[in-house]
Amino acid sequence: MNDERLDFLLDRHLDGELPAEDRAELEMRLLNSAADRARFWERAETHAVLHEGLQRQAVGSLVPVTRVRWRRGAWWVAAAACLVIGVISVWQHGRPVPETVVAARPEVAVVQQTAGARWHHGAETRAGDRLPTGTLRLEAGLVRLRFFSGASLVLQGPAELEIKSSNLVLVKRGRVTATVPPVAEGFILLTEGWRLVDRGTVFGVSVPDDGKAELHVLNGKVDVQSATVARSLTTGQAARLGRDGALVELPVAPESFPTEGDVFTRSASQQSERLVGWRESSRRTAQEASLLLYYNFENADHDRGLIHNLAPAAAKGSDGVLVGGEWAEGRWPGKSAVEFRRVGDLIRALPLVTLPAATFVAWVRFDAGFDQRQTLLLSPKVGPGQVYWLVWPEPRRGPAAALAFVETDQGRNRYALAHESLPAALIGRWLQLAVIADTARGKVSHFINGVRLSEQDFGDALAMDLNELVIGNWGYTREPSSFIGRMDELAIYRRALGTAELARLYDEGKP
Repeated sequence: MNDERLDFLLDRHLDGELPAEDRAELEMRLLNSAADRARFWERAETHAVLHEGLQRQAVGSLVPVTRVRWRRGAWWVAAAACLVIGVISVWQHGRPVPETVVAARPEVAVVQQTAGARWHHGAETRAGDRLPTGTLRLEAGLVRLRFFSGASLVLQGPAELEIKSSNLVLVKRGRVTATVPPVAEGFILLTEGWRLVDRGTVFGVSVPDDGKAELHVLNGKVDVQSATVARSLTTGQAARLGRDGALVELPVAPESFPTEGDVFTRSASQQSERLVGWRESSRRTAQEASLLLYYNFENADHDRGLIHNLAPAAAKGSDGVLVGGEWAEGRWPGKSAVEFRRVGDLIRALPLVTLPAATFVAWVRFDAGFDQRQTLLLSPKVGPGQVYWLVWPEPRRGPAAALAFVETDQGRNRYALAHESLPAALIGRWLQLAVIADTARGKVSHFINGVRLSEQDFGDALAMDLNELVIGNWGYTREPSSFIGRMDELAIYRRALGTAELARLYDEGKP
């Protein structure tokens, strides 16, 4: 096979036009030849440099970059290069990826379930989160991932993966169990020295700190490729990576690898413990003397649609009346919430108070995008001190959490906005939103999950009129302002809480 053939394969690949049958040929050449891998890097860099030059030329001539065409697949350069990088990175060390071929990271997997998961540097990755390509570091616990290809992995910490695509993962350390249904056959796991291709299986891979990987086939067949070996292992077979890529046979040990059932059992136990802990925290919260209103959505009269205000010395009429909406599951199984979907899905209450300072805290889950206003709470009485707590869509700066006041008799609104605080990645996640409004000091602060996002000067003192409240959707305006999602806890305090108090409430209530 000559160099012209290799250049043809590389060019077609980098243009995004390489057929499946030719791709297999290219992969084998790159796996088996250091010279061919070096040629790939030269070709990829040439493509990227030409593409970058065309971008600069387009900007200089005021032609939109998106209209520039370089061959058919110029925009495929980065993505196509990353695919081959994924295949060969385990075989090539010390050669950095050219910055010009690094692409935006696509989402390729979903976190389906976690149990005692502790992530590197305290990252908060939860069930339901979408994962892009890149490195994933689990310090402890169990996590189940489902890839868009259909394959699933169970990780046992400590573990480190590099997710390269929905069909390709590099295991750097830790224990991993792969379950690959027929739709995802061909799913590839790489280790340092091995390329494992699934053929419809359940298999476990262990990579200790010394990098000498083990493969245990629990059901089905796995094709194993190393620098010196190409063979298949089937149900009940196991091997570790020996010297120079050789396979050293081992007795299979299925009990050594985490299963999906393990994640489910431990997750259910952990969620039950979290719910018990939150209920104890909720009882303490209900004793706070400064509470004006506290709904935990647990002590409700479903038949009459009443949500009891648990605050001490609660005002008559401050129990919530559920006008619309549906009862649903909250942060944990067994925890109640109200789901808002339609105009008119709302809760009405009469706190009957005017406040110079207040703190609003709510646990909510947004189930729709932030391209329209979503009202969490408002005081519908028109006039000075009228309050709106909402999400405000801003096309240029991204959606903002907002608290608004009607300040004068002329109805002039003033807004305290926390810009760029609600990225799309938060949709579907339970969040603690909070606002501290100390209008006597002229300060308004926004918090998400116990972290301050902004503090703004708000000018002159203004008393907040909370004699009537509407929680959730508000259907009596010309502009849509429907909250689409769930709420399972709401507290309004008569004072400005401290940041440490908010952080404690978050820690006690986070799912």
